[in-house]
Amino acid sequence: MKFSQFAAASLGLALVAGCGESPDTATGQGDSLPAAEPVAGSDGRTYDLADYGYIDGQEVTPIGMPGWMPAEISLPGDFVPLEERSLGTRTHLLRGVTQEPGDGLYDSLSADLREAGFEVRDGEGYRADNLVYFSGNGYEDSKIDIRPGDNDTLLEISLSESG
Repeated sequence: MKFSQFAAASLGLALVAGCGESPDTATGQGDSLPAAEPVAGSDGRTYDLADYGYIDGQEVTPIGMPGWMPAEISLPGDFVPLEERSLGTRTHLLRGVTQEPGDGLYDSLSADLREAGFEVRDGEGYRADNLVYFSGNGYEDSKIDIRPGDNDTLLEISLSESG
């Protein structure tokens, strides 16, 4: 076997071996957080992310609330976490659904964040796009993306810890 064939085969094996890793472990950046466990007693319902405008149409099932989610961020009482990721050591993403209609969520989430001591950026563009941008309490440039679906509303929460 020639060296170039050996190198190509080794690279292929390395790529396949890394496919199941999270961004933290694949890049070696920071400690990987444990994956959230499925919600005990959930009815097994799956949610298709294509219903909320995601192209990939990935189906997900409910998980538990991740430990990195700050208690001072108030979410609707019926919020069901679906997917969580950590990108490096300071950035976290949580997607979940609520039965609350998307129309009033911008105002209620903004008010709750302000009450908890966060600074919320105002602007008609943010409201029109259903994007609540906020900072404070140890976080910077964070947002909640509100995506109304046919039967419920998906919330995508992106948190960036201040460094």
